[in-house]
Amino acid sequence: MSEQHPTSPPPDATIVVTTRNRKDELGRTLESCLSQQGNIEVLVIDDASDDGTSTLVREQFPGVRLERNEVSRGLIAARNQAAGLARGRIIFSIDDDAVFTSEDTVERVLREFDHPRVGAVAMPHIHVTDSPDVGTRAPDDRRIYACSSYVGTAHALRRDLFLALGGYHAEFVRQGEESDLCLRLMNAGYIVRLGLTPPIHHFPSKIRNLKRQYYFGARNSLLHVWINVPMPLMPLHAAKMTLGWLVNAVRLRSPGAVLTGLAAGYVSMARYARLRKPVRQRVYLAALRLSRAKAVPLDDLLPDLPEPLPLPDGGHAS
Repeated sequence: MSEQHPTSPPPDATIVVTTRNRKDELGRTLESCLSQQGNIEVLVIDDASDDGTSTLVREQFPGVRLERNEVSRGLIAARNQAAGLARGRIIFSIDDDAVFTSEDTVERVLREFDHPRVGAVAMPHIHVTDSPDVGTRAPDDRRIYACSSYVGTAHALRRDLFLALGGYHAEFVRQGEESDLCLRLMNAGYIVRLGLTPPIHHFPSKIRNLKRQYYFGARNSLLHVWINVPMPLMPLHAAKMTLGWLVNAVRLRSPGAVLTGLAAGYVSMARYARLRKPVRQRVYLAALRLSRAKAVPLDDLLPDLPEPLPLPDGGHAS
């Protein structure tokens, strides 16, 4: 069920919030989104909440576009759904327990798509309940810096590119879909740029199902390797990933969740054999370098990138 609040002309950006049974946190998030300056729409995907989330949005935030799923599709599928519905050329994504800390964040990030190779921007963020450290921030503003991936609660991406790449692989269920998409984005000739804006504040719940996290962490690490890593590197990297998670099983004191996750990962390789589409070896090695370095100037990365994927509008940049 869709409730739309169209604007004319089309918005420059769509802020997407996918939510399920987080009514208390969602209100603060939407207030933050609606405070953003510029021609922006806010889109909420209510993934079958039963706590009155949709009623809250309708009654207290009439300027927000609402799409309600009567049956839950899951986080990843809901994000794909949102991309299909968004009217802005750039999609901003924050979690339903996060807030912007500056009213001009969206406007400033839109200006960071000023290079045709920028496919996404990893916005600075703080996981407030975990650590005061700021993640995914560029070292300075003198150059464009690339990173290996963004986090789900603090990023912006080109809608046309996201759709051209087929969006997220819903088969991940949860966790790992961002790094998978970012590697495919890089294989298409684009980068994830490190942002410079004031950090988004994320308030992740301290009550978490850690066993579920470990299970999907192990499972999806192997599925990521299967889908993306080229031969002859794939078997070696799958083995290294398996060994790493076995060490984690001891360190995290959760052998059951990790072992069942690893088993599910190998089953998923066979089950989703059709998904295997390895990236170029040069791109994959460059991505590994990025993950270790955290920030690499775009000029240093360009020799390892292929020509940008042509997009339906006939261009490479918006």
